[in-house]
Amino acid sequence: MIRYSIVRSGENRVAAVLVERKDLVAPRADQLLRRVGDVLSLPVMLVARDEALWAGARAHAEFEAEPYLYALLEARDVEWAELGMALDVEAA
Repeated sequence: MIRYSIVRSGENRVAAVLVERKDLVAPRADQLLRRVGDVLSLPVMLVARDEALWAGARAHAEFEAEPYLYALLEARDVEWAELGMALDVEAA
């Protein structure tokens, strides 16, 4: 299942989608960005972390993801919601 959280930086909001590192590579990453963006109607940032550590988090987006990644890393409690669709883009 796809898990996401809404992240704010200033006045802007994006959907941060929790994925595995393999999902950050094109063309899979681009397919996921489009697919999730169509459902949420928000810009989407794919976020992968190393095991349970956020210190090694990486992001992929069609916009400058750094401010949103920092906002996500600074959050104390991130509430993740399930989107109700599988992460497998081939099933789309």
